[in-house]
Amino acid sequence: MANRKAISLLALAALVAVASGCGSSSQQRTSELRPPAPALISAALTEDGILLSPTRIGGGPVTLAVTNESGSRHRVTFSSASEPGSGTADSVGDQSASLPPGINALLRADLEPGSAWSVSVEDGSLEPQTLYVGPERPSSQNDLMLP
Repeated sequence: MANRKAISLLALAALVAVASGCGSSSQQRTSELRPPAPALISAALTEDGILLSPTRIGGGPVTLAVTNESGSRHRVTFSSASEPGSGTADSVGDQSASLPPGINALLRADLEPGSAWSVSVEDGSLEPQTLYVGPERPSSQNDLMLP
């Protein structure tokens, strides 16, 4: 009986020793900061042109809310401009939508600090507008209830 207790205690001690080693690692964990919270930019397509607000923003994720307030269909493009205001775009990160009159669309992009983005229409009937990107916005690490 005493031998059985000794074996049980020895087995329990071995189990505790093995279990305490599980899950540990020699690498120290570092916590990465969350990206900035997505910012909202608005663009309205009107008979007079494209109205963009704001025209300057910090780097990070953005959502461009586009409204077609004109009387005709437009294909709007939100693209990285190779030269600010040029309207020419890289293929990386381009977003576009075809908007009939009175319809809205949401276009999303992750803006790099120091870049410029163009909001334009495919047929060139409205003058492109440029969004200038400044330094990255602060992390949303301590913002609660964000997705």
